[in-house]
Amino acid sequence: MPFFCCRQWSGALFGLLLSLGWAIAPATAGEPKDPIHHELTVKVNLEAGTVSVTDRILLPKDLSRGQLTFTLASTLTIQQARTAIPIAQSLTAGGTMRRYGLAAPSGRELTISYGGPIVHPSNPDAGVISPEGVFLSGLTGWYPQIDNRLVTFRVTMEVPSDWEVMSQGKRISKLNKDNHRQVMWQSFRTQDEIYLLAGPWTETIRGAGITTSQVLLRTPDPELADRYLTATARYLSRYEKLIGPYPYPKFALVENFWETGYGMPSFTLLGSKVIRLPFIIDTSYPHEILHNWWGNGVFVDPEDGNWSEGLTVYLADYMLAEEAGNGTEYRRDQLAAYAAFVADGTDFPLRTFRARHNRASQAVGYGKSMMMFHMLRRQLGDAIFFDALKEFYLTYRFRRAGFAELEEVFSRVAGQSLAPIFIQWINRTGAPSLALEDVAAKPVKDGHEVSFEVVQTQSEPPYQLYLPITISGTDAPTIQKTLKMTKRAHRYSVTVPFTPTRMALDPDFDLFRGLDGGESGAILAKLFGSVSPHFILPGKASDDRLFSFRKLAESWTDQPDHILLDSELTALPDGPIWVLGWDNRFTRNVGMLLADKKNSLLTDHGAMLPGGLYRRDSDALAIVVEQPGEDGGRPVGWIGAPKAEVLKGLTRKLPHYTRYSYVVFDGTAPTIRSKGVWPSTGSALSRAIKVAAPAAP
Repeated sequence: MPFFCCRQWSGALFGLLLSLGWAIAPATAGEPKDPIHHELTVKVNLEAGTVSVTDRILLPKDLSRGQLTFTLASTLTIQQARTAIPIAQSLTAGGTMRRYGLAAPSGRELTISYGGPIVHPSNPDAGVISPEGVFLSGLTGWYPQIDNRLVTFRVTMEVPSDWEVMSQGKRISKLNKDNHRQVMWQSFRTQDEIYLLAGPWTETIRGAGITTSQVLLRTPDPELADRYLTATARYLSRYEKLIGPYPYPKFALVENFWETGYGMPSFTLLGSKVIRLPFIIDTSYPHEILHNWWGNGVFVDPEDGNWSEGLTVYLADYMLAEEAGNGTEYRRDQLAAYAAFVADGTDFPLRTFRARHNRASQAVGYGKSMMMFHMLRRQLGDAIFFDALKEFYLTYRFRRAGFAELEEVFSRVAGQSLAPIFIQWINRTGAPSLALEDVAAKPVKDGHEVSFEVVQTQSEPPYQLYLPITISGTDAPTIQKTLKMTKRAHRYSVTVPFTPTRMALDPDFDLFRGLDGGESGAILAKLFGSVSPHFILPGKASDDRLFSFRKLAESWTDQPDHILLDSELTALPDGPIWVLGWDNRFTRNVGMLLADKKNSLLTDHGAMLPGGLYRRDSDALAIVVEQPGEDGGRPVGWIGAPKAEVLKGLTRKLPHYTRYSYVVFDGTAPTIRSKGVWPSTGSALSRAIKVAAPAAP
């Protein structure tokens, strides 16, 4: 995902570009001086999977002397570049890159011609050229990358006459010529990499003020295109009001030829199945649009942590949930995911987050980060919080920024140093754990004085926290307050104008903190986050069903000795467990634990769950319960499916439903039918208040 920068072009560079005949858009205040400018002419051979490029490069003044180095994919051969000497070759995430060195041109203009195959069989996301489509990114190494500099560019690409081309910025021309189409895109706002895509798309365009909305589909679908165009206008308007002007001349939904969910500057690349999921247009789609402000508008400084994912989650995914009345549930789910997936060996400081690569990195880089922004918003109030975001965006639009820049802007707008808050959340691992103790009340002149102690029980040093509390009473409105805490333990007293009956500390999960067992309950995340769960297979199952259960278990664990038959056991082993199959002899144990849940039952013929009645012969179910123990309980999961082939779909789909206690799928597809979470059994941070008797006169 790229970024966007704003500083003034130097007058000399501006004049030089004009003298060379390169059209330059007026720079906005703050755009960086001297970006590297690329003028690229690109031809592709779809059958051979090769590319041929001529790149006319204008170098900034500081790179126009001495030795110059650049990288290209090692599969590409340079035909012309003055005297480019290979220096080194190294493996990258996308494949193999080769570094070249040459003497910088005295005139600051350099032309490099090169070509060859784009081959990344182990990682098609890094780059592909095929009859199905073209996808080239910075990771591909398809253009010379110099000194990790931000760039401007103009690219002209030749494709079949029925194909379209997509890149950042603005399309300048589209001309059909013979049996080919020639398309030109340009961006004279700085970017941190250059994307170039092409495919047999049907394009639908709609104007939205100064911004054009586009949809490019591989199969014509006017109704689907219209839904996305309408949603694009809605979300662009929403985020412009919240943050500031949209930074690009267009936003496009582009259908990919393999399943992806990517956000690039001014467009998003989604797979064919993804864009047709009914919920995507109101969930993932606004997230990808918002990335054009955060990540693709203000670029992430790779040296100072990726703040953009957490901020995008907060302003898109979370705020939509909040407006629907589900904010408390959303925050609780983030805390539960952190507790389930982040252990001592997998935790890391938020400042070192770069990208999501597993559930632990998602829980930190997305979940912990969005909770940090939520706590800032509660501490500062909406007016200051959103003013700070607007200032951050206008200051660093089209530039790289890190947590340090965020802290500086927020502190300046708030009129106070927020360094201690930022430092503790981005530099430390772990989370605070809280205990509520010695809750009592006594009559005073104006009502009752409630006293209590809050203790931070984690072994690490205490955090600076702003504690939300509620105090309620019979036939009285609930009092809400926020109390500052900086010590390991602090005793508070609050006076309320009624007889209090209960108080709660952080009842709506507004703090990033550890959860107790009663707050999180049994959810699938506790099993998927377990290091070494056991899988108990039904020994009496048919061969095909037993084979499918074994494949499911093998895909979810790298410890084959933890995959056992029920016939090999006299009792369930210690630790987290998956019990697989209706015919498993331990299914009865799960049924006994499930019977403790309201409106829930597991029988030989099916299951009753809060969502309804489900049949063994037509529905696929996944359920997690907890078996009480000295350590607070262990998760026990159970899966039942009517057919062996359904288990393959469950293997792939179920890990996406970790926030739930039970999930029911149609037993043929499988497609989701019902899902839910067991009610909380109570929080240790909520206490009944014992009111002392009035003192004797």
